[in-house]
Amino acid sequence: MTDSGLLALAVFFGCVVLGRFVSESALARLEPERQKALQAANARVRLHGLLGAAATLLLALSLPQLAPYVVAAYVAFYLAISYAAVRQAKAPASYLRAHAVYTVLYLAGLVGALALIYRSPAGPEG
Repeated sequence: MTDSGLLALAVFFGCVVLGRFVSESALARLEPERQKALQAANARVRLHGLLGAAATLLLALSLPQLAPYVVAAYVAFYLAISYAAVRQAKAPASYLRAHAVYTVLYLAGLVGALALIYRSPAGPEG
């Protein structure tokens, strides 16, 4: 793996960790009943989101000509399931704001990682 590939992974996982910190901090400020409802709602989203991000990165690296379409499909998928889960749990406005920050950081990490890979002198192949 090239230096840009390692940096891309660091950017992605750094954004994910930072986003999780924001989300978990907001969750900790809620009542216990509300916390349980949101944790249950987000459990499936986290699994699908992480699997989708990994698949997106692998597909983008394997099929560079399809990368923009793969990323767009992932973004649409992730935003849809995330929004639906939080809304279904009837989250308060403070948590909705933190969730929006988490989502932006997560997607920024993915886009940043792909930009580093595709902007490197070696490109996505090397």
